[in-house]
Amino acid sequence: GRGVDRGGIVTQLSFTNDGQNLFIGSNGVVTEWDLAKNSLRPLAGGALMPSFFASDGRNVLFAGLLQDGIGRVDLARNQALPPLELGNAMSGGFLPNRPIFWAASGLGSLKLWDTRDWSPLLTTYLFNGSKFVAVTQDGRYDTNLGPDADQFRWLVSDAPFQSLPAQ
Repeated sequence: GRGVDRGGIVTQLSFTNDGQNLFIGSNGVVTEWDLAKNSLRPLAGGALMPSFFASDGRNVLFAGLLQDGIGRVDLARNQALPPLELGNAMSGGFLPNRPIFWAASGLGSLKLWDTRDWSPLLTTYLFNGSKFVAVTQDGRYDTNLGPDADQFRWLVSDAPFQSLPAQ
């Protein structure tokens, strides 16, 4: 079967919080090493050059520079789940004692998901000078940009070819 390619290049290693498992990224394959059982198993899905692994014990998530989304695998069934939408994810993790997964993109955004149903909660876009725009799924937002800033514009259905300022 597929496993860690002994001649391959390991691009990422990450232990689970309890130290019992190690996730290994090598040649596009993601492998789980159960240290207690000393067993390796390739996981469904893959990542060419993963930048992080994050696991809550039920799922493992991973992404990297060349991925359009964040891969997810159900560990009990070793089944790939639909990816989370965030390109160029560089890091991510689970908030302790909260049903929230976060990921940061190299393109200047931070996104939060509710792990109970994996729905997006909040996306924050970061700009030079400590400026930001945070937007929820239902369109509520907060920003410290000025009211006529070019970095944040709205498109509305009755004027699809005209962008409008945040105000």
